[in-house]
Amino acid sequence: MEFGGRILTTFLLKGDSRMGKARYFNKFVLIIIIMCLLVCLLLSFSSCGYMDDLKGHPEYFETDLFMCYTFYEGVCIAGLTDAAKELTEIVFPAEIDGKPVNKLGYDYGKNYMMSENLIKVFIPSSVEFSYEKVFYNSSIKKIIINTVSPPCRPRYYIFELPLFSETKFCIPFDEYVNNDKIYDNVSNVFPANISFMYNYPDAINGGYYWIDRVDNDRIKTIPENPTRVGYEFGGWYTETDGLIEWVYNDENLPSNRLTVYAKWIEK
Repeated sequence: MEFGGRILTTFLLKGDSRMGKARYFNKFVLIIIIMCLLVCLLLSFSSCGYMDDLKGHPEYFETDLFMCYTFYEGVCIAGLTDAAKELTEIVFPAEIDGKPVNKLGYDYGKNYMMSENLIKVFIPSSVEFSYEKVFYNSSIKKIIINTVSPPCRPRYYIFELPLFSETKFCIPFDEYVNNDKIYDNVSNVFPANISFMYNYPDAINGGYYWIDRVDNDRIKTIPENPTRVGYEFGGWYTETDGLIEWVYNDENLPSNRLTVYAKWIEK
């Protein structure tokens, strides 16, 4: 009996020891989890200054029209300056300071793109990503998207608008025609009726340099002159051979569809 009692006592003591070690281990794990949570909380507090205030972003900078920050190897245009908010049409540039503009909008705090005067915006082909509500609840009537996109993911899908929005999307003419099965049943997507073409083999973006859509109105905005390595820009022409020059004036009113072609002069 005495021998059996010793065995039982030893077993219980070892059991208590194992249970004690388990309790200490559980406490240790709990402390580690709490410390990790505190670190995450401190990081979120340290960053919330620029999350809520765009100008507090560590990579923030401004141009005359745009509130920006560096985004990886490119630039995000996150908002409009007061000067830009006075305009009715805005052309988002394809690059700023030599870096491509590859993103629009800001994901934290208020919407810095809001403008009561803005009616039309031009989105360059360099933009690869946009926050969905970048133009939500704005006065914009037309969003010109100069991108020949894969048929599986048309670019206009990246912009979320109110259910009964009157905003129209304009895309390159060939993009619309070649993917008619996608766009036939989409009431707010229209093909461009004004196209400025690069006019040289293997040009980017399907050859489209600039597009617009003018409905019973005059052409108000034309692009800056394009560039090409080893060539000088020689003007816009009505045909690819560069014989008849097209000259812009504020009386231009395309009757149907206008396509002009860049002329290039080798240096």
